[in-house]
Amino acid sequence: MKKSILFCVIIFSFLSCSETKKEDKKENDASTENFNKTMEMFDEIELDINKEQIEILSIASQIQKDTLKEIIKEYLSVTNEIDYDKRKKISYTQIIDSISVKYKIDKVNLAETLYNYKYTNKNEN
Repeated sequence: MKKSILFCVIIFSFLSCSETKKEDKKENDASTENFNKTMEMFDEIELDINKEQIEILSIASQIQKDTLKEIIKEYLSVTNEIDYDKRKKISYTQIIDSISVKYKIDKVNLAETLYNYKYTNKNEN
């Protein structure tokens, strides 16, 4: 009798731990989704603020303005996600490779353009 009660307690413990892990995963997924939505909103604001810079980079890199804006938005989205979730194992080179293939743009030109957008003249405002 004691063994069956102990067995039931052990089974119940495992089941409750399993449920807790599922709830934690759901909460973590919701937190990640909220973070992504918030970052998308900030990225949109940043892109609107940097409209002039994007237009000038568009001319310099010979990439259509709307396409360049989408490229920057995608790059920021992926890199923000990597910064938020350190478990994601993707390199920045892979991101640039993927975007260059998707938009059919030379990856060196794309890398230079993204670098110029993120790092050039940011402190001169």
